[in-house]
Amino acid sequence: MRCTDTIIAAFLAHPKYCRREDFIQTGIQFVLDNYWTFARYLPVNAAKSTLNQCLPDITRKHLSTGLWGKKFAEKKSYDILKALKHTGMLQNLITNGTLRYDPYKSFYKSKNFYGFLVRRDFIGSPLPDDAVLQRQFISQVTQSQMDDGSWEGTVISTSIQIEKLLELGLSADNSHIVKGVNWLLNQFRESVERQRPHVSWKISVKNLFTSEDCRAEFRSALKEMPEEDPKHGCFMSLPLIQTAFALRTLVCLGFGNDERVLKGYESLLDIQLIPERQQGLDSKRPTGSWCAIGCRQMVEERVKTGREAKQKD
Repeated sequence: MRCTDTIIAAFLAHPKYCRREDFIQTGIQFVLDNYWTFARYLPVNAAKSTLNQCLPDITRKHLSTGLWGKKFAEKKSYDILKALKHTGMLQNLITNGTLRYDPYKSFYKSKNFYGFLVRRDFIGSPLPDDAVLQRQFISQVTQSQMDDGSWEGTVISTSIQIEKLLELGLSADNSHIVKGVNWLLNQFRESVERQRPHVSWKISVKNLFTSEDCRAEFRSALKEMPEEDPKHGCFMSLPLIQTAFALRTLVCLGFGNDERVLKGYESLLDIQLIPERQQGLDSKRPTGSWCAIGCRQMVEERVKTGREAKQKD
């Protein structure tokens, strides 16, 4: 996921922001642009009406394997199934034959993570050794947790692995999840500084979540979500993506009213690219969006304007 869609997903996860029409409409546009999996973040009625508009494309691109796509197909297909189930449409589409092929075909005997989840959550027909597989998957995740509670020392990996453990059935009070959450909360930074090469001054953005190593965050993104084709520049500019991941995970675990979480949301709103903030910027980024590079340029312009005003005084 890139900056804007990751951030919109985080806002839609929070009870305070999830009904904002601008966020809902942006999410709807993502779905209409063939990012169907995003529907799982939308309110049910909006998700259902939007996916109904996309059904011709969804059925046309459904392959004989039962999957959608060839690269990262099981991950993408699992997310599409989640989106369809979220709307209550999935079973009807299977029953009435709207889908061209059996969407579970590649999952009936698959011994990987997504095969296990689909059998448990969608088919309801586990293999005899699925309980063993579940324990193995949990063990693989927990054994890779670092002593400080993080995974790989990054917000990206820690957020994703916590959510994976939740999907595997661990409760929020599990010690591995508690340690991971505590580490995430400790990555809240009242000030995040960035400096471009050949520029003598730094910019500072308040109240974001990130580890100290932005390059490590990018490497985690490449490893954890290669299907999203993460871009190096996004992680080097401002930590928007990792902030959004942390917020979504923490809200999911009941930390929506934590002061750090609320400050993180308000900080993201403060650097959203809207017309009155983009004046004087050579930016083609869409209104209402977030782009780490574009937001950095906007903050740089604020700093530059402030410096010039002080010099005049």
